[in-house]
Amino acid sequence: MVAVQDWSNQAIEEMDGVTQRNAALVEEAAAAAQSMQEEARKLSNAVSIFKLDDVYASALLQPKPLATPAKFTTKTIVPGQRKAISSAVERKVINKANEWEEF
Repeated sequence: MVAVQDWSNQAIEEMDGVTQRNAALVEEAAAAAQSMQEEARKLSNAVSIFKLDDVYASALLQPKPLATPAKFTTKTIVPGQRKAISSAVERKVINKANEWEEF
């Protein structure tokens, strides 16, 4: 009977310790949430000086379409094709690089 009582007391003490640790974590999380809310308010005030045209602002609010995933093929490339493909890709990269302008 004494062993059962000791075991029961030990279990209650462990549960009490866990409960106290959980309560401390909840308090920390609440404090962090409040701090983040204050930081968000400050940030909102800081960026409120920037104004957008109505057209631009409404465009920002429109949902953006998701990109379609690339389609891959299982077609085998033979060595001669690899060089031709590589050259074509290289030309496209060079052409794109030449489109940049300095400001």
